[in-house]
Amino acid sequence: MSISISVAWDSAAKRYRGLLGHNPGDRLTRSEDVARAVEELAKAHSGACRLTEYGKTYEGRPLQLLTFASPANLKRLDDIKARTRALAEDPENAEIGDLPATVWIIANVHGDEHSTADAALMLACHLAGGDSCLENAVVCIDPLQNPDGRARSVNAYYSLFGLSARRDPQAAEHSDPWPGGRGNHYLFDLNRDWFPMTQPESQARVRAFLEWRPQLLADLHEMWSDSHFFFPPPAQPLNPNYGAHITKWWSVLGRELARTFDEQGWMYWTGEVFDAFYPGYGEAFPCIHGCAGMTFEQAGVAGIEVERRDGSLLTFEDAVRHHFGSALTVCRTAAERRKELLAEFRNQFNEAPPDAITAFIFEHRNALTERIAMMLERAGIPVRHLIRQTAMEVTPYAGGDKSTVRLPAGTMVVPATGPTAKTVRALLERETHIDQDFLNEQIRRREENASSRFYDHTVWSIPVALGLSPWTTSAKGLPLSPRTAPKHVPVEEPEYGFLIPAEGLDTHASLCRMLNA
Repeated sequence: MSISISVAWDSAAKRYRGLLGHNPGDRLTRSEDVARAVEELAKAHSGACRLTEYGKTYEGRPLQLLTFASPANLKRLDDIKARTRALAEDPENAEIGDLPATVWIIANVHGDEHSTADAALMLACHLAGGDSCLENAVVCIDPLQNPDGRARSVNAYYSLFGLSARRDPQAAEHSDPWPGGRGNHYLFDLNRDWFPMTQPESQARVRAFLEWRPQLLADLHEMWSDSHFFFPPPAQPLNPNYGAHITKWWSVLGRELARTFDEQGWMYWTGEVFDAFYPGYGEAFPCIHGCAGMTFEQAGVAGIEVERRDGSLLTFEDAVRHHFGSALTVCRTAAERRKELLAEFRNQFNEAPPDAITAFIFEHRNALTERIAMMLERAGIPVRHLIRQTAMEVTPYAGGDKSTVRLPAGTMVVPATGPTAKTVRALLERETHIDQDFLNEQIRRREENASSRFYDHTVWSIPVALGLSPWTTSAKGLPLSPRTAPKHVPVEEPEYGFLIPAEGLDTHASLCRMLNA
């Protein structure tokens, strides 16, 4: 039987205090101290966890993944990863057996959302001492997705901090000076970069995600201080490429989280403001890969304590405690419903595509199509080439009449069937369906000068963004081979010069690389 959230917090706080020298919620933890604490925890509890450095930031800070499992499962992590990937990649033949569920808890993608990293550390401190959920679940914790941004934000906080914490929301310590800590070194919002993957943090994180293929993922965030706590189900609209499996587990987790918050007497809300439409969020990119991703939003403090408009006091410890309780609830729910979760995770990859499209066809091979190919392969989508000239019936990307075209060998083909069918559609379809009633409401709200119900991005189609119009086809049995990337051949003593037309997105980047060579 699992111990209560309160008891789990108290035991974790002792380890946290031993690592950092202060109680959780008493201070803002610097990025370097988070990384050091993770390393020391992994060394002290090597029988309970494994630490992996899966990448580095622009400023050279480590990106860390701390994996917890039972002693028996810890010895076979590679086998667990391989078998879990098989559920998604070969669902017809993959067996569940004694396979544990896999949960990812990720935090602090926005560097100024301070409580999230400390909550992830508290969860790690608790799991290091053991929890019944580890018998049936593997838990991977990424405590600090954006260490560069957090370093900037926390350093600014301490530079503005006085002799003691100020609860006045207008106090300087509650506001980051420009450029703030939300973005990474180059101020990119990493929570919009999961499929564009323009930043090294995103590229490394997606590689690690696809290596593990978790079934549940909780992304810890903060919002405005006058609110409380948000958890799934998310607001409308939803991306139709997620499927019933995702929406079911949002509801399952929503009920379990509500039970936890009710028991603790914590305030919460759900189903408003935060939609999951754009597939580049930390919650949404996992969803197009069959993982029930979730955004958790805790009212932020931006310091140690802040007085809200209703006169109540919100403390940093409150924020850390709420995220800790919600993350632990996710881990325990996954363990308790392991077989059901794994079976439904596997079965969704056997579902038939929602339409007759079998592939997206990009006729001309150039810098733009190579860019798309690279983005798709990084996102776990296979890209193929025609191995010989082939005639097939195609439909224009924008719609219209079908026609038969003869395409040369080397034409780029993105298959739209099989386990990645939903992922392909989510990224390549020209327009993502939105419920008509929801659209009508947005039109009415615009006419009334009311705010939109969309939280953020509403358009993202990769071909449209790059100005390309691929064909779609329903043809089957196309003669395909794996994509081969263009070769870069170094020349030690060049005898010729080249004139390069200033076309495409890579021209200027190539010029910079040549000037720096």
